[in-house]
Amino acid sequence: MEKEKENTPITETHNSYLSRYAITAIRLFKLSVYEKTAYILSAVSYVIVLLCVSVVILFFLFMAMAVYIGEVWGSEAMGYAMMCMCAIVGLAVIISMSRCIKRYFINIFIEMMYDVNKNTDYEK
Repeated sequence: MEKEKENTPITETHNSYLSRYAITAIRLFKLSVYEKTAYILSAVSYVIVLLCVSVVILFFLFMAMAVYIGEVWGSEAMGYAMMCMCAIVGLAVIISMSRCIKRYFINIFIEMMYDVNKNTDYEK
């Protein structure tokens, strides 16, 4: 009797539907991963460009302030030293607040992932 239960045309049809469904589900998953990755990478690249421009602006601002303080105090070296000290203090503040800064960026990342999931058409 077991030999009579071999693949019939009906089970072959179900197997082909099942395999097509699995392939489609895998493709859909890959596309959703691509979408999320592209969204995250575009946001990260935007932030990197923004940070680079901000660093250049901050550099020139520090240089201008160093020259100005140097003229006011009569010593350019003193102006550069004061701006260096300001940069060191700023760096110390950033290092001391590293936990809060990391938590802030983690929350932004999670929010971006949630927004991508919320805006997909196939998840209802």
